[in-house]
Amino acid sequence: MNTFKRKIIPVILLVALIAISVSLCISLSGCGEGTSGLKYMKIEGKNEYACVGGLDEKEWYDSVTVASKYKGCPVTSIKEEAFKDCDRISRIILPPTLKTIESYAFEDCGRLKSIDIPDSVTEIEDRAFAGCGLTDITIPSGVTTIRGGTFAECALLKNVTLKEGVTTIKSFAFHKCYSLANISIPNSVTTIEDEVFNLCDNIKYNEFGHGCYIGNETNPYLVLMKGEDESTTCEISNQTRFIYYAAFSDNWDLIDLTIPGNVEIIGREAFYFCDITSVIINDGVKIIGDKAFSNSELTDVVLPSSLTSIGKKAFYECAIPEIIFSGTMDQWNSITKGDNWEPMFNFTVICDNGNIEYDE
Repeated sequence: MNTFKRKIIPVILLVALIAISVSLCISLSGCGEGTSGLKYMKIEGKNEYACVGGLDEKEWYDSVTVASKYKGCPVTSIKEEAFKDCDRISRIILPPTLKTIESYAFEDCGRLKSIDIPDSVTEIEDRAFAGCGLTDITIPSGVTTIRGGTFAECALLKNVTLKEGVTTIKSFAFHKCYSLANISIPNSVTTIEDEVFNLCDNIKYNEFGHGCYIGNETNPYLVLMKGEDESTTCEISNQTRFIYYAAFSDNWDLIDLTIPGNVEIIGREAFYFCDITSVIINDGVKIIGDKAFSNSELTDVVLPSSLTSIGKKAFYECAIPEIIFSGTMDQWNSITKGDNWEPMFNFTVICDNGNIEYDE
């Protein structure tokens, strides 16, 4: 009998220890799948939790897993600055319950090489991954906006895929991504702000008609990024919808240009300080950005009735005697015009049903 007790008691103790360990693990990480030490906080007004970081500052982690549940509730957010300056992580595994990655969540994680953003994510806030060591990233279709500085200063980032569903790319989203070579911009994009790719000098462009483009597999010419040097003209693709910020700025070779109606937006400073003398903008173009033709050599301009906005200083310091407008005077007057949009000196807008004189 004593022998039996000596054998059974250790077994009972072992079972009890296992049960306690499982219970503790569930308490700490939700379902036992999260990395030990991570902390979570309840999101106010919801039965959801956010990961707030909490890793040991002295330890190195080959891989960190954020739990999908905590106390039986889904983990839906990575809190602001949760892993900021955490330079000891190589890989992050995010849960399929995640919805939001807040600002600065992974900023300056310089050794973070790998992260898969789950399809459940709908919001990635400003500078969430700025300064990371990522080399490849795919943004899921649920994310509609790439916010300012999201991947800024990711010096090793080479390949970026934005899935269909992204509509807006904010300024400086990829600022100082020196290694960026391949980027796929989906057809769903409607807005590309200024200086998105500032100092990204290694992008591989698709070439057409003396222009350099980026886009996607079905439309490689979605965005006209810049014109080729020493070319006096540029044939814009009939698939192009955007002329990027400063695309031809300081181009002393371009003389004349026809912008087809498939182009929707002419970006800020697109032809700033350019030697261009003649431009025909066909019906379909909606927006001419700030300083788009400012300080250029333009003398002949044709504008379409499809225009909805002419930006600030769009034709500033241009000596244009006449603007030919393919619409009525009422249509011309309905266009939103920014401050100092006009050419210098007196000029005339020639409309279908009469002329509008602009005097100094």
